[in-house]
Amino acid sequence: MLNIQIKKDNAEYFLKMSGHCGYSEEGRDIVCAAASILCLSLVSLLENDESKLKEPPRIIVEKGLGEIAFHPKEEYSKEFSGAFLAIETGLELLEKAYPEYVSIISAKKPNQI
Repeated sequence: MLNIQIKKDNAEYFLKMSGHCGYSEEGRDIVCAAASILCLSLVSLLENDESKLKEPPRIIVEKGLGEIAFHPKEEYSKEFSGAFLAIETGLELLEKAYPEYVSIISAKKPNQI
């Protein structure tokens, strides 16, 4: 199971993905590939726009773990909010389509964080 934690608080953003989907064998798991590309897209955005952040983002990406935390400067908050929402929406679509392989804990869901 891929466990995903999503938190947005006072313009601070946090995304953590841990585990493995287990939909298919490693290297052929389309659910894991979809989640991974969403995570890596956010990493790329942050690395390319680091000057728009209050401090360097915290990024950990390794096998079975992706963790991203960032805090945009106020003038870029809408830009990053939209980008984060797109990533979050993609992950929610994965959870809806593959609930036995993806689980999201989000501040949007009561009693989870």
